[in-house]
Amino acid sequence: MWIGQRLPSRGTRVLLDVSRAYNHLVHDERLAGWTPEQIATARRWVEVWKQAGPRLERVRREELRHLDPQRAIALLCGEADYTVPPRAPRPTSGLIEQQRWFMKAASRRE
Repeated sequence: MWIGQRLPSRGTRVLLDVSRAYNHLVHDERLAGWTPEQIATARRWVEVWKQAGPRLERVRREELRHLDPQRAIALLCGEADYTVPPRAPRPTSGLIEQQRWFMKAASRRE
């Protein structure tokens, strides 16, 4: 498993597979110039993220559970009044207008 990969069973994100990450770190030719201290620091970094991953996922899920949709829209798009045009919902779904267009197109085919 690698960063951001989803498990098929529970759909949770896996931040790092520590054994693969560590093996990749130790056996990578690009790291041949690293000192043992640097490798130890990197190994601790991997361990920290292994522990932090599930905790961060719990925080993310909790934030999503308590997310107010109107607040999220405001954060993404800026504050706006969604009760007046052009952001206000239309009074109809547009189905009548769509049917009008279909009738017009059908009459042109004949």
